[in-house]
Amino acid sequence: MTRYREHREIYTRDLSKYSIYPSIKKPEEYQARKLHVGQVIVVDVKDIDETGRGVSTYGPYTIRINGGGTVGDRAKIRIISIKENEAMADLIELL
Repeated sequence: MTRYREHREIYTRDLSKYSIYPSIKKPEEYQARKLHVGQVIVVDVKDIDETGRGVSTYGPYTIRINGGGTVGDRAKIRIISIKENEAMADLIELL
């Protein structure tokens, strides 16, 4: 048994480097969506929070929309702040 002790990480090795198939990058549509301050996006309002702001999601982010909107509205918004997985946005217009 002692001769196999140097192989402790047998299941954590990267086996893709031994593959005959090339690694293919995922298309942009499958990658995580990223937000930045000032970005203008179109979202659907999914809920209303306790202060009356619209709530929507965009990728991993939960977006709170200042300026209203009711459930089911489609809104064009501008991101004003981002904290971890939550963002604040101002309503530009309802579509």
